[in-house]
Amino acid sequence: MKNLSLVVMFSLCVLHTSCGQHSGHTTMETTSTTKAIKSPDLGKVSTKTKKQLVSLNGAYFTLKDALVATDAQATSAKATEFSKALTNVDVAKMSTKQQDFFKPLLATMQEDAQHIASNVEIGHQRGHFNRLSNDLFATLKAFKANKATIYQQFCPMAFDDKGAFWLSDKKEIRNPYFGDKMLKCGKVTETF
Repeated sequence: MKNLSLVVMFSLCVLHTSCGQHSGHTTMETTSTTKAIKSPDLGKVSTKTKKQLVSLNGAYFTLKDALVATDAQATSAKATEFSKALTNVDVAKMSTKQQDFFKPLLATMQEDAQHIASNVEIGHQRGHFNRLSNDLFATLKAFKANKATIYQQFCPMAFDDKGAFWLSDKKEIRNPYFGDKMLKCGKVTETF
């Protein structure tokens, strides 16, 4: 029993330090290449379109927070809210260039939100959240659709060390891929 306790304690120490959680601060560095996405020039974006896209932020952040809490039921409900927010974006009011850029992203975001909403297995939800996060980031950045600073964050240990990004309205790391298992694992890679 004593040996088992030592193994468990050692494992927890390794997990704790592997993400640089020392003194409550995230100091972990990643060797993963995290290049900034170069956004296309979409021309003048109407105020109404920007406002509709900004509304996705709040729905997304509550979805992310449900994953941080490792609450599959709440995550499902928040994904439904995000899906509804997507339907409020009037694609017909966008220019042809904006539509060509946004429609493929919209389709995958809708698919991922529906998968998250219809499945209460947290691992499955997190897998779809990964792609949804990347598509939303590309959308918000290209359309310059944010009222306040948005932080793109990255955890190198997510998905068997392949890594995954997410967005946050706060600089402080709250990892949606691990929840309280490794809450502060990650770093800010970009702000916009």
